[in-house]
Amino acid sequence: TTTNAAGRYELDSHPAAPLGHFPTAGAKITAGARGYQVNQQYLMWGAVDAVKDLRLQLLQTIDAGQSLSVSIEPDHSICSDQEDWLLLEQRCVNFQVRTASAGTLTVAARSTEDGAPVPIVFSATTGWYRGQKPGPGTVSLFEVRAGETYNLYVGIPHGKAPQRYTVSTSVQ
Repeated sequence: TTTNAAGRYELDSHPAAPLGHFPTAGAKITAGARGYQVNQQYLMWGAVDAVKDLRLQLLQTIDAGQSLSVSIEPDHSICSDQEDWLLLEQRCVNFQVRTASAGTLTVAARSTEDGAPVPIVFSATTGWYRGQKPGPGTVSLFEVRAGETYNLYVGIPHGKAPQRYTVSTSVQ
C-alpha cells in the first residue's frame, strides 16, 4: 500500500494462519524506500487493531576510516539483514561503509553515555567478503574488496531507552 498526504496508511489483513517460522507465531511488517533504512516490525499473531510506527530513516554511507554517530530509538527496525539475521528482540540502525582498499574491515560501536548496553554489531551476509567475526560492540569482515559498499547494523535490546553510539571504522 502507499501512504496518504499525511504519511499514514491502513492495511487490513486476514491471513489464514500465522507464519510458522517465527519463534512465536506472528508476522513481519516491512516498509522501505530507496535511500532509506528498511524498517521491519513484528506483529504478534492475533493482534487486533495494532498500530505500528514504521518511520523511515535516511541510510547513511561513510568511507572506511570515518566515524558516525547513531541513535537507536524504540521504534527502529528489528535487527534483520532480510537474509540470515533475524533478531526479534533487538532494535537496529543500518548504515553502509565504502572501502577504498582491501583487507579486514572492523566496525566498533561505543556508547556516548555510561551504563548503556553493549550493542550488537553485524554485517549483512551478502557481500564481497570471506566471513565476519562479531564481538561485543564490534564486528570484523574478512577479505573485503576495494571499491565495495557493505551494509552494517548496530542494535540494542528491544524496550531499552534511546541510546547514542559513536561508530568507528577501519580497514587493515
